[in-house]
Amino acid sequence: MSQDQNTAEPPKASNAWMVIFADLTALLLTFFVLLFSMSSINVAQWEEVITALSNKLGPNFSADKGQEGAALSIDSAFVPKAVDLDYLNNILTSKLSSDPVLGRAEISRLEDRMIISLPSDALFRPSSAHLTEQALSAVGLLGDALLVIGNRIDVAGHTDPRPISTWEYPSNWELSLARAVSVASSLRQAGYTAPVAAIGYGDSRYGEVSPDLDEDQRLLKARRVDVIIREGSGRSYDP
Repeated sequence: MSQDQNTAEPPKASNAWMVIFADLTALLLTFFVLLFSMSSINVAQWEEVITALSNKLGPNFSADKGQEGAALSIDSAFVPKAVDLDYLNNILTSKLSSDPVLGRAEISRLEDRMIISLPSDALFRPSSAHLTEQALSAVGLLGDALLVIGNRIDVAGHTDPRPISTWEYPSNWELSLARAVSVASSLRQAGYTAPVAAIGYGDSRYGEVSPDLDEDQRLLKARRVDVIIREGSGRSYDP
């Protein structure tokens, strides 16, 4: 018997794994297409995000002049830009409507800002500036929605004209300011890192509530916290 006949041929490598890999890739592609079809994406803004990430995190990234050798921080890698308020209005209207607290909010679009008016009775107990558990969850949801924008955000508290005088809040102004601070703090805890101004107006804006409403409705609308989203960026704060 020859030497060639005694030598066994080594087993050939199987390519069966490629079939499994191809099936997995197809399933992942289907999953991402499904996610894309269920989302509402502004293509121009999406391209800006991709470009920003590519420029900052790509292999050809170089430090800015005057900062040679500086470490790349999260803030310098990606700073959200101020987004168009009309686009944001459409997104927030659909996103907030499903929440029992945020669903009661009134969204107003003015020339240079968008105002989300949250009724105080949905956020706080009477004469209190501490958010209820349900309100904490709702403000956290709002904070999540604002994480990806770079617009300047102010929070303004309002009361009705009926006077309050307690050891904790001697006047309507203190109560309105404390409520604004509570909402602003919750937004920061949700991850919004740009400066947030907390303002207390007390009952000084009561005259802006529509006089066509009956007195009870006017008082109800007066007691609110406004989350004000402005056109400009929150990174350069200009009161």
